[in-house]
Amino acid sequence: THDGQVLSLELFGKDSKCKRLISYAASFGHTTLEQIIQNGEYDTICGYLNQFDSISVRDENSAHIITDMLGTEPKRHLDPVFLYDFEDELSQCDVRIPNEPYMIVYAYRGRFSAEEGKYIKRFAQKNNLKIIALEGVQDFCDDFVLANPFEVIRYVQGAEYVVTDTFHGTVFSIKYNKKFASFVRDSNSQKLKCLLNKFNLCNHIVDNLNDFENVITYDEDYDRINEMIDKEVEISTCYLKDEIMH
Repeated sequence: THDGQVLSLELFGKDSKCKRLISYAASFGHTTLEQIIQNGEYDTICGYLNQFDSISVRDENSAHIITDMLGTEPKRHLDPVFLYDFEDELSQCDVRIPNEPYMIVYAYRGRFSAEEGKYIKRFAQKNNLKIIALEGVQDFCDDFVLANPFEVIRYVQGAEYVVTDTFHGTVFSIKYNKKFASFVRDSNSQKLKCLLNKFNLCNHIVDNLNDFENVITYDEDYDRINEMIDKEVEISTCYLKDEIMH
């Protein structure tokens, strides 16, 4: 267990009847090797991981754990959201996007402090933007939308800006070439920082609230980013095809 969470060995292949066992862009989240050892779970997890035919992870922390347990470095790939265009699903997504300019706040409920909310709201008012909260209710936002995954994408696509403190909120922002600001929390710092480092996007992290406006208005070179994503998608696709057709 970690932080009150029960260890789900099914995630490590327990009781799997598959002929071949592989992972793609897996993550240990914010759980570290030291915590696994302290909780007495090292040997158990290591035993299950040894049954895998191939292991792929998405962040440095997970790679470090796998390397320590298995003695070999795992492959590293992008989050699967980057691999798919969602065009068919989005074409069937009947959602009304606001006509007026808006910004998205994508975060779990109440995870933005009052002080953070004040800076976000001040920026929105200065730029005549409606603030729409997705995923969780935020007190400082103008509206909250309980959206399904494809509706979330549509809202992100239409937004002027995205503010998030989640890994996938950042993934969506990058994928759809948004002006965005990411707040890094202890619970996601491992994989979120790794994602931003990979694409040299750490200038989108809000380290100081006084810099919030500069961060969220930064004019990113998305031609460069999209080229990097295309190369990584090709690598990921080859890995999946090779492992599945093995």
